[in-house]
Amino acid sequence: MKSLHKVLDIIDAVSKLGSGEIRKISQATGFPPATTPRFASTRVKRHSFHQDPDTKNYSLSFRFPELGIKVQQQFDITIIAHPHLQHLMSITGESANFAICDGGVVVVPDLICQTEKYLHDMDYEVQICYD
Repeated sequence: MKSLHKVLDIIDAVSKLGSGEIRKISQATGFPPATTPRFASTRVKRHSFHQDPDTKNYSLSFRFPELGIKVQQQFDITIIAHPHLQHLMSITGESANFAICDGGVVVVPDLICQTEKYLHDMDYEVQICYD
């Protein structure tokens, strides 16, 4: 289990650094410089790190977004949120919505209105303008 924790700590460090050489990764994790290359090179072989051939810096690979997409596909947050919205509506008597801020856009994937005259369970998004 100690090795797994070290791998996860190294992944977290590279994630925070964005890109880094072994010395920086070792400093960020507190691991000895002799330990870090072994874990980092294994991450390259397993396609979760990329190592720049010129600078020798390590960075996260496209494997992480791929894994993130798989996680997203395993559950739909609106399915989880919907019963809570219904409960909020029932106790407040008001409409309830679930909104996600994505950059400068607020996306509303679920909306429950108190009466049928309003939009019901409709997807829409709102653009936020920053001055």
